[in-house]
Amino acid sequence: MHRSRVREWLANSVLVIGSIFLALVLAEVSLRVAGFSYPTIWRFDSITGKSLLPGAEMWNHEEGHALIRINSDGLRDREHAIEKPNSTLRIAILGDSYAEAVQVPGEKAFWSILEKKLAGCPKLQGKQVEAINFGVSGFGTVQELLTLRHKVWKYSPDIVVLAFLTGNDIRNNTRELQRGGNQPYFIYQDGKLVLDDSYLDKAKSRLRGSILGDWWFASLAHSRTLQLLVKFGNYLDQRKNVEQREARKNARRVHERGLALEIYSPPTEPAWIEAWNVTEDLLRMMNADISAHDATFFLVTLSNADQVNPDPVKRQQVAASLNVNDLLYPDRRIQRLAEEENIRFVMLVPPLQAWAEQHGRCVHGFENATPCGGHWNEEGHRLVGNIIAENICRSRPQK
Repeated sequence: MHRSRVREWLANSVLVIGSIFLALVLAEVSLRVAGFSYPTIWRFDSITGKSLLPGAEMWNHEEGHALIRINSDGLRDREHAIEKPNSTLRIAILGDSYAEAVQVPGEKAFWSILEKKLAGCPKLQGKQVEAINFGVSGFGTVQELLTLRHKVWKYSPDIVVLAFLTGNDIRNNTRELQRGGNQPYFIYQDGKLVLDDSYLDKAKSRLRGSILGDWWFASLAHSRTLQLLVKFGNYLDQRKNVEQREARKNARRVHERGLALEIYSPPTEPAWIEAWNVTEDLLRMMNADISAHDATFFLVTLSNADQVNPDPVKRQQVAASLNVNDLLYPDRRIQRLAEEENIRFVMLVPPLQAWAEQHGRCVHGFENATPCGGHWNEEGHRLVGNIIAENICRSRPQK
């Protein structure tokens, strides 16, 4: 009798497992026939919290149109040799989604443009120029500093360009404003910044960093069924965020804490004062690290869409709504720090604003997304690549 029950249990188990497997196969086939695709190019990373998945590929159509390929070292870029070739000026690009630039083809991203532009710089005396892009969406200065320390130096760059987005990089650098638990931060202990990677102790992080997590991220590139689960999860997160925004709006907050609007005037809230202090100390740490490696640091403040709107009236309206004279407070504050620390500095807003106003065209935005908003379009990337290249060329790089 006991053996009979065991056989019956095994038969039922096989039947259930077979049914589940068949259902998954049918779901996978149906999704492929329907043309559904929602691949991801990101994965868990024990150093920065997230990184790009080596060898991943996807089409982006949500903002702009571009085929995105990630190289074998997890960079949104072409393949690069680890060892720097002779007579080569190598430039490392650090940044967030503006550097990752999934909105435009790689050859039209600013890091490709500046590489081509610098090829004609007479002060480089015929050196080959190679730009390597380490940008990852969602990164703040914390992750960019860790990327520099753990992933960049093996490439022996001569120049490090930090693409600093005032719109969210300051917010990204403290847990209170970012409200993101699954990433590292730097916190003050005895007056000094120290790494807080306690997120690695969380069950979610341990799972993502396990063999099962590795399988999950690797499988996402191939399984439409898993991609559907991710899309559904992202939808739930978006709904949750909308509900949170509405709750804060009903609580009569003038602006949602953590949005870019707070950065346009000197901070008064303790959380924002600390965020600025942390950010500036992180930039000092980055400068010290770059100097120790005998490289040159270029700190570049990017543009937020409101800052470079081609209509001066609209820019003035935004400034007036915030009770400020203009929208350059964060850029000027970073510029003062760069001058104090002897860091080469590039402020993109003035030239981009002047071009946009002169031509009556936006450097942010796409037809299939927010007009004049969001990330740089191809024109924006072209201008930015040329501006940064011109500044590097004028600086007479030492190597």
